[in-house]
Amino acid sequence: MNKEEFLRMGEAAKELNVAVSTLRGYANRGEIECSRTPKGQRVFKRSDIEKFKNERSEEFVFYVRSSKGSNSAKQNQINELTEKFGKPKHIYKDNGSGLSESRRDLQKMIRDAKAGEFGTIYVTHLDRLSRFGVLYLKQLFDEYNVQVVNLYDDKKTYEDELMSDFMSLIASFSGKYYRMRSNENQKKLLKEAEKELN
Repeated sequence: MNKEEFLRMGEAAKELNVAVSTLRGYANRGEIECSRTPKGQRVFKRSDIEKFKNERSEEFVFYVRSSKGSNSAKQNQINELTEKFGKPKHIYKDNGSGLSESRRDLQKMIRDAKAGEFGTIYVTHLDRLSRFGVLYLKQLFDEYNVQVVNLYDDKKTYEDELMSDFMSLIASFSGKYYRMRSNENQKKLLKEAEKELN
């Protein structure tokens, strides 16, 4: 069998940048064609892998978020994105702060990106994706061959970016600080911070 024409499971998974188990799932569901060697091992035509990769890269999704949990705010984002980019494969929706680390649909979107379910994420503004650490998220998605595109230009000066990150950190710290159960714990935290600064 010509290796230039056929790829074994591990080689094909590497080409698609997915786990072998993910590729096996695609094959089991008939999403990608495969053949069997005389020993029963799955092999894939390189042309089928390339075709599948191209089809997946053309798929796109939307991510929308509202800090206050407003359905109308999320729908407005969806309307704007749909008008510009068309109908997505899926829409991920979250409520809550862009600083929250427990947003369910963001976590699901990361898992789906890793599985190669789409090639592009569209957001209205980058801060819908996250209020802090957007660069790291974009780098993560880049590792999964997924592009993040914002509808509106969010160009800022270095000083603006720094101030935005600084204010986001303060907001995050303040929220956690005031959720502490007792004044005693709050005072203890401030004393420890004072020691670190001296």
